[in-house]
Amino acid sequence: MCERCLELEEEIIQLKEALGFAHDKEVPKFGLTTTQWRIFRILQDHPNGVHKARLHPLTVANPKTDSVDRDASLKVIVCHMRKQLVHYGYEIQPIRGFGYVLVDRNKEAA
Repeated sequence: MCERCLELEEEIIQLKEALGFAHDKEVPKFGLTTTQWRIFRILQDHPNGVHKARLHPLTVANPKTDSVDRDASLKVIVCHMRKQLVHYGYEIQPIRGFGYVLVDRNKEAA
């Protein structure tokens, strides 16, 4: 393989990791879908919160979808996730004007 091809392969790996696809090999837990699991793991990896723009690519298949539709899709997904995760001690809280943060109530209790 040429040197440029190797560079591009590495860039693809980095982009997948940045978008949360690095967690695709994991089996989703808590009854979450694959998309919900990616969002959960990204939130889990960033304890200070994640900007909603970082989560948008995970919520819609069409990259040309406008930001209003992306926000609505993300809100619906997060709403469903909240209902499932509360039973396991997790809470997804909004950060006004920014995004979301995952709170692990299990760690707080310890």
